[in-house]
Amino acid sequence: MLEQRVQRRQMLKGALGLAAAGSLGVNWTRRAAAQDLQGVTLRVVSIQDPFFEPLKSLIPDFEEKTGATVELEGVQYAGLRDKIVLDVVGGSGTYDVLSIDTMWTGEFAEGNYALPLDDLITRDAEQVNREDLSEGLWSAFSWKGQTYSVPLSVYAKMLLYRKDLWEDPTHQQQFKEKYGYDLIVPQTWDQFRDMAEYFTQDWDGDGQPNYGVAFNGKRGASIVHHFFAYADNFGATWFQSYPEEPWDFTPTINSEAMKEALRFYVGLRQFAPPNVTDFEWFDTGGAYWNGQVAMMYHWSVYASLAADPSQSKIVGNVAAGMPPALDPASARSQLGGWALGISSRSQQQEAAWEFIKWATSTETLLRMTTEHTFDAVNRESVLSHPDFQARYPWAETLKNSLAIANPEYRPRIPAYVQMEEVLGVRLNEALTGELTPEEALDKAQEQIVEIMKDFGYL
Repeated sequence: MLEQRVQRRQMLKGALGLAAAGSLGVNWTRRAAAQDLQGVTLRVVSIQDPFFEPLKSLIPDFEEKTGATVELEGVQYAGLRDKIVLDVVGGSGTYDVLSIDTMWTGEFAEGNYALPLDDLITRDAEQVNREDLSEGLWSAFSWKGQTYSVPLSVYAKMLLYRKDLWEDPTHQQQFKEKYGYDLIVPQTWDQFRDMAEYFTQDWDGDGQPNYGVAFNGKRGASIVHHFFAYADNFGATWFQSYPEEPWDFTPTINSEAMKEALRFYVGLRQFAPPNVTDFEWFDTGGAYWNGQVAMMYHWSVYASLAADPSQSKIVGNVAAGMPPALDPASARSQLGGWALGISSRSQQQEAAWEFIKWATSTETLLRMTTEHTFDAVNRESVLSHPDFQARYPWAETLKNSLAIANPEYRPRIPAYVQMEEVLGVRLNEALTGELTPEEALDKAQEQIVEIMKDFGYL
């Protein structure tokens, strides 16, 4: 804990000088035009998420239109935030355009790592077309009334399942005989658990076990991201009052609702592949599209990955449903994913803004989704486009999930990363049986109280 405090104070010290540097460096008066960026080299740092390759393939078009050269650097999730923070706080200014995760928004705003974009959004309102994105999406990348990035590829959680299994008359009959109700798309956690149990059998007849469900279990960020998506629909919250005002950041990590959610999550292990305790995002997705498991509650983008014939064994059998919950009437999805912002250390802020407008435009996003197997876009003009609707049969479920997605299921406050580090250990200890769910959450509660005190929230 002491080491965390020292590191945080060092970063804040660097950020204090950055506030003035960032504001003085902004020059919003010049507007780039086609072929107006000759000789400019833009450096973009990005997560290597599913949008990466589709975006990369179209960058030559931006370069041709503007004369700029774009250097796109892909980074794995575990190292991206630290790379950005160290580049900005250290003063290197290597990067111009940043890919920003939803829950980094508060930290990047408070630390002056990214620039507020509201003046530019207003100035270029016609190009940005703010109304084409929901206010919920904009709010996910805003902090204290200012917008710090433009949504590029934001995901909602959806239930992804095997259509062929659910439509099989034999499974329908056997399931009803065992559980007393029809094999439907699960709407409650009890139904989800029953179906996970039922499909833990050799349903493809190859002599090898199949499983009902897959989920993230590996120590670190991945288990936190997945578990709290489940916990959100158990009614669990991180704090006494947040994001509802007035804010009360007294942690509620060991509440009864959270414990019930973790007992459920740990209980699913018996219906998952034996190595689920080491699963991260693509491991979970791979278990689904390789035909090992029947369903998963995962980011919406994994539907298109499962429909990609270059890697999937279940093409044509990918189906999506709305989130399960204790009470289906109050079920909500969860929001996460990526937006593009401008580094406060960038010396080419106007050129960076031109790239962001181009990358997040309807034209670019529609090409990304129709020239590649990739569905994780958020503009209404793309989601409703006939080409998109025809290509992705779950388009309406995606739209409906985005409409009820909670952007705060991982709180977007500056202390988030430190809390995630604690929970990534404790949740994994519960899943592996090193601690009971109650012990794991009690220990996490104690640690997170100290983190909140360190950040001045308590």
